[in-house]
Amino acid sequence: MAKKKTSQQPAPVKDKPQAPAQDQARTAAPARVTTVSLTTCLVSVVVALALGLCIGSMLPGFMDSRQAPVPRPQAAAPAQQPAQQQAAPQQQAKAGLSPELNSALLKLQEAVVKEPNKAENWIKLGNFQFDNQNPSAAVTAYENALHLKPGNANVLTDLGIMYRELHRFEDALKAFREAERVQPGHRNALFNQGIVLYYDLKRKDEAEAAWRKLLAADPNAHAPDGTPVSELIKHLH
Repeated sequence: MAKKKTSQQPAPVKDKPQAPAQDQARTAAPARVTTVSLTTCLVSVVVALALGLCIGSMLPGFMDSRQAPVPRPQAAAPAQQPAQQQAAPQQQAKAGLSPELNSALLKLQEAVVKEPNKAENWIKLGNFQFDNQNPSAAVTAYENALHLKPGNANVLTDLGIMYRELHRFEDALKAFREAERVQPGHRNALFNQGIVLYYDLKRKDEAEAAWRKLLAADPNAHAPDGTPVSELIKHLH
């Protein structure tokens, strides 16, 4: 989508595993979660996996920026056990993964079962599912992490990307906007807002507003293919 119009859209912004905080990252609305026993959740997820409910495809990321949590405007987790327990992952190998990846997945699952109230465990599991094209499972993990520790702009951005993969466009937009609210000028969140608004929701004016905010934060911002965001804006007209 360089200097001529094209139907191809830029890839959304994907963030990387948590590192020292900078201005970039991945993002959503507070998790909608409930409480159930760990046994029930494990059985439920095994059945769900057998039915193929966690199959999905990952949209490639764009900016190299999954980074450390930003300061949170809210208190962390409520005292009760959230949907982590409802969604505690299955203790079995996932079809299609290499033995090495299956081993890594099982370790991450064991960690959340052992310490379900530790947000970092859920973030790591969500990142694994994101990278291995399982948006449904990634959404569950990210929602649980945000329930425990709200206000992580990077996780909100990644959650928004996974919502978009599931065609939950309004939820994706809400996640990106929340990320930008808690971390103003968050580049990945603003870029992805424009993608969802223009390509999915067909709200060109709002897409342009999001990308202009991105340019205000970073005049050199560009799409994954190197196209400047300023050029993307020109193609909106």
